[in-house]
Amino acid sequence: MNEERATSNRPRQTDHVSDFDAVVWGVEKDPQLRLTITAVLVLQGTPDRDQLLGRLERMSRSAPGFRHRLLAPPLRLATPRWCVDPDFDLSYHLRWIGAPEPKTLDAVLEYVGQSAMSGLDHDRPLWQFTVIDGLEGDKAVVIIKFHHVLADGVGLLAIVPLLMDLSPEPRDLGPLPPVPEGGPMTQRELFRDALSTNRDRLTGLVFGVSAAMRRNGPHALRHPIRTGATAARTVRAQGRLMKPATETLSPLMVGRHGWSRFATLDVDLDRLKRAAKAHGATVNDAFVTAVATGLASYHEQHGAPVQELRATVAVNTRRPDDPPYGNRALGGRIKIPVGTEDLAGYMTRYHELISEMRDDVDQPLASAFAAALNSIGPLMAGYMGAMMKHCDFAATNIRGIQVPVYLGGAEVTGFYGFGPTMGTALTVTLVSYCNTAFIGVHVDAGAVPDVDVLVDHLSQGFDAVLSLGA
Repeated sequence: MNEERATSNRPRQTDHVSDFDAVVWGVEKDPQLRLTITAVLVLQGTPDRDQLLGRLERMSRSAPGFRHRLLAPPLRLATPRWCVDPDFDLSYHLRWIGAPEPKTLDAVLEYVGQSAMSGLDHDRPLWQFTVIDGLEGDKAVVIIKFHHVLADGVGLLAIVPLLMDLSPEPRDLGPLPPVPEGGPMTQRELFRDALSTNRDRLTGLVFGVSAAMRRNGPHALRHPIRTGATAARTVRAQGRLMKPATETLSPLMVGRHGWSRFATLDVDLDRLKRAAKAHGATVNDAFVTAVATGLASYHEQHGAPVQELRATVAVNTRRPDDPPYGNRALGGRIKIPVGTEDLAGYMTRYHELISEMRDDVDQPLASAFAAALNSIGPLMAGYMGAMMKHCDFAATNIRGIQVPVYLGGAEVTGFYGFGPTMGTALTVTLVSYCNTAFIGVHVDAGAVPDVDVLVDHLSQGFDAVLSLGA
């Protein structure tokens, strides 16, 4: 837990979001593509209000974007840029309410689903914390809601050292960092800044291409066939990324209404690791296998068996020298075979397919794909909708923290993540914490009206996968 690392990565006044983040920001004109991420922390006890306020104030000054608004330059001359919000008010971002009856986690999740559907105010910094106390068993829940352009799941975990402790007693973190400098920009200032940004990007592109030609040119001349094959693979990879799907593979989960419903599962992480290791796979492979198996049996129960589903799997594109904050996640789409037999075989196949998809996302032209999407302007939401609304489900695996942590003096006993559905029927998110895989299920009720039935099948899918490591 290193606060110096956090403060050293504070955003500069001139920071613009990436092309992919600009796409993420723009597609929210379609409510079904709203990209709000929600985390639910279950606490044993109620956090200390003053201590939590102090930590949130520190976080807002240290973590990039948490005290900033996004402003779009005129005529889409550049991607939106972060500007300090001069009217930042911490009290707006922290709410404190009593638990709804019957004071259970399920009752809280009903509230969380409604909150997720409401989105975030684009004229303020893009995050909220809500404390719900008075749950049964002297528990409390902290709901963290933030926009995907502000952070992905890994980016959320990066703020944990600013908020939490390894014991009930808070650490002395020293004096508060200074408030970020800056403020809003006029349209003229945004226009001039956009021109300057584009000039810098063009200069960087020219120098980058020149350096790549000097570095790789001799190799290309010596091995023209191999170079041509590599270029062809890159073009094919980008074609797979950009090609929109025209129909869902599920004959059952076809409705899309943007009505959020949340549910949870707890899975033994050590057993999940053993099941994966026994078949030369990763925890992520075992996770996707469990979800796909549950979906296959769900379809069978409804008399609509399916042999393939289209999945969106999140890929963390961070480089070793990238800061831990922000959004560095991209989603790759793959068709996967599904069934309830030979799960070990499916797991092996998923490992191959996910590895191939990661290679596609990691191609040098992946950033050009985001730039191309961003360039089509008003058509972007429709194009993204065509890409995402015909995906059947999304899966995200976030490697969390393996030691107990405390927030405001209260121990965190559960850590659930709920990724946005992004136009799919459902998103399933795994966050590992203290030897437990906490599974968050975010369902579009237009596609899955019987959420409890689906969750039962997902639970059976995990049980089947866990048995592979017995």
